[in-house]
Amino acid sequence: MSNKNFLIVAAALVMAFTAPSVRADVTIRYLTTFKTAAPPMAAASSITLPDMSHTIRMKGNHGALTDQNTTTLMDFARQEITVIDAASRKYATIPAAQYAARTAGAVPRLDSGPNGPKTSHLESPMTGRTETIQGVPAAEREITTAIETPMPPGLPQSSLSLRLVIRIWTARPEAVLRIPAVRELSGFQRWQTYFMNPVDVVKELAPGNAATSLAEELANDPSLMLRMDMEMYLPSLAALAPSLQDSTEAASPFMRMRSEVTDLSTAAIDDSVFQIPADFQAAPFGEVMNSSLQERSRAATASLHMPAAANPPAAGSGPRQRFYRLGDLAQAAWRAGDAGQTEAYAQEMLRAAARYPNDWNYGNAIHDGHMYLGLLAAGEGDAAKAREQLLEAGRTTGSPQLNSFGPNMALALELLRQGQRDAVLDYFQLCRSFWKMGGRQLDQWSEIVRTGGTPVFGTNLR
Repeated sequence: MSNKNFLIVAAALVMAFTAPSVRADVTIRYLTTFKTAAPPMAAASSITLPDMSHTIRMKGNHGALTDQNTTTLMDFARQEITVIDAASRKYATIPAAQYAARTAGAVPRLDSGPNGPKTSHLESPMTGRTETIQGVPAAEREITTAIETPMPPGLPQSSLSLRLVIRIWTARPEAVLRIPAVRELSGFQRWQTYFMNPVDVVKELAPGNAATSLAEELANDPSLMLRMDMEMYLPSLAALAPSLQDSTEAASPFMRMRSEVTDLSTAAIDDSVFQIPADFQAAPFGEVMNSSLQERSRAATASLHMPAAANPPAAGSGPRQRFYRLGDLAQAAWRAGDAGQTEAYAQEMLRAAARYPNDWNYGNAIHDGHMYLGLLAAGEGDAAKAREQLLEAGRTTGSPQLNSFGPNMALALELLRQGQRDAVLDYFQLCRSFWKMGGRQLDQWSEIVRTGGTPVFGTNLR
């Protein structure tokens, strides 16, 4: 479960349980920071991703989670969740009991069979270290796990080794009795099991694999989380870049993440925080969630990349290196609203793919080139051409990225908005030829489309 979904559910659980006894308004803010190592061949040594903040507010039988451009309201008396997207000025309300199922499609489904990830090691002791965080006494628990994931054919390695070290600081038992805000928030994990058990969600997404073991460990402590540090190590990184063998870089974390409480308050909260803005329009749940995800993706990309026109290939980089960058350039041009430049990059991608049919990037270029041409056609109202481009995108032979993580569903989503459900179902079927790891996810999305809904595409909207 994502950090955001966890916070939504946690807030809902504690309010459902403690609403009759709540005496004070409560605000809790988390700040999440990331640092990711650059790929082995990159010029930079690291990539700093944008920080993320989440604010949970509780008042009586109401809760609100604000997360960038999205606000999620929780009415615990009615057991309803309302998602509000500020970018599209739309909202959707669903029963709280449906939230897990409606958002499950946003989480990549992992293979639970012999080709799925396996946990080879798992430990979760209390370390004995203590600290005071935002005035709350906290104790540390450290979870370490090693996961081995088979990789699709055609990659340099047959499997990917992953080691996670997660340090979680939770409120000590005496803090629950002494601090009112902690007392009212401490039912998070306890009532997660009652309302929407994250372990059951993980089992549904990937039954029997490594994610279940890790989820069970994370859910084992019902105390209020005040800080979580996660380090991700890729021991197999040196195999991809032999020059890193025996280096300190190879032994360093590939990614670091910290999520920590930065404010814990019982100050009064205005009732308007828990209300839907009067000028916002109701819309289907999937549409609102996808709009929110697209806006989040645009914001993240803007923080990492210059606009396409200001980001030319390096001098002397050569045609093949330019071929590798055309996808990023087309994406930046599309998000900047430059239709002419988007078309130019998309056409160049397809021409370059014809020159490099045996390159690992060939399948990416075929898919994304047709996808951007289809998005342009959809924006111009040419439904027939947009459908044709979607199906041509689906006829790609695949790539290491497409085979592992699946394609960008931006054009599929746009055609769903225009009512072309049959075209999208045909596209899903074509994707099965290369995205074999995504079969269960495609099954779920197809069923939602057949029944008139819009899937939440999650990480497949880029």
